[in-house]
Amino acid sequence: MALVKCKECGAQISSTASTCPQCGKKKPSAGCGLLLLILIAIIVVPLGIMYSNSILAQNKSVSTSTVTTPADSKPIVDYSEAISRYMKTGLLVRVNPNLNEAYVNPYIWDQLDITSKEQASMQLAFYCGKEKGTNLNWVDIKNTKSGKTLAKYSESRGFKVFD
Repeated sequence: MALVKCKECGAQISSTASTCPQCGKKKPSAGCGLLLLILIAIIVVPLGIMYSNSILAQNKSVSTSTVTTPADSKPIVDYSEAISRYMKTGLLVRVNPNLNEAYVNPYIWDQLDITSKEQASMQLAFYCGKEKGTNLNWVDIKNTKSGKTLAKYSESRGFKVFD
């Protein structure tokens, strides 16, 4: 049994005493804060586990075998179909798989969000790799007007947009 100082009057009292014998002040209960902490943990931990499981389930539901065009949500497996769509919409002016180059209309390109740009670039890269028969899937996206490189996509290095 150790002696502790009373927080109210400063007298030395037993650590097991519930009140100070001199001033009658009750010692604060440490169990109340601990009980509150345990209760919060019981509520928060399962919620966190449920949330992380739902995020993992969403990530697993994303298919890696098909991609979609920015214009609609119809899955594209044949990249030549995507190329035809980009040509019809005016985004893609010409593509040269031998040089891994795709020339785009800069005015339409600038209107696309970053996800659509990356998706179109990925489809063009896979198209070039398939057409060359190398399975090296990469492409330089170039401005039709100036020839300047607007973006690059590589299966191994990812997507990069240039100013």
